[in-house]
Amino acid sequence: MTFKVIVIGESGVGKTCLLVQLTEQKFYSGTTTTIGVNFTSMEYDFDSTTVRLKIWDTAGQEIFRSMTKTYYRGSSCAIIVYDVTSSESFERVDDWIKDVKEFVKDEILLILVGNKADLEDRRKISTESGQNFANENNMLFYETSALTGSNVQEIFKKCAKKSYKKHSKEKKLKKADEKIITNLEDEDEKKKKKCC
Repeated sequence: MTFKVIVIGESGVGKTCLLVQLTEQKFYSGTTTTIGVNFTSMEYDFDSTTVRLKIWDTAGQEIFRSMTKTYYRGSSCAIIVYDVTSSESFERVDDWIKDVKEFVKDEILLILVGNKADLEDRRKISTESGQNFANENNMLFYETSALTGSNVQEIFKKCAKKSYKKHSKEKKLKKADEKIITNLEDEDEKKKKKCC
């Protein structure tokens, strides 16, 4: 079972560093700016089912925005990252949400991530502000540190679990609908046999 995840946000908020921490449990301070998109994947097990996340790390610069938006389609989860030391990156979160809603027509899980939480002395966005924004926009909320690894694994595991549960629920509902249709068709057949 595979789900597509997009990681979006302004340039320099640490999206690529989060993914390096996720996959390698390392922090590289000299990470270069993403050009276009990067791709990685992770696997998790739930109820004896392997859930694979295909994770797309998109460039945050305006010059690449129109190109990277095409990667939004078919996503089950969007992780929107801002930098807790940058008011501008937080103010732009609304724009990223609008982009997602424009290009992803299906219901999508939105996760708001305040990165660089280890830089307390430079913090401009409080945890409370991030949480309140997430609550108002029906998003999950985490603060992370790509440097220490705090909450990085948890975000993607939550994304995988929620996507899996949603898929399982939809599958059960589809089976129930199919059963009702089959039962109705059987009833119609019985009536036809009786009437003639």
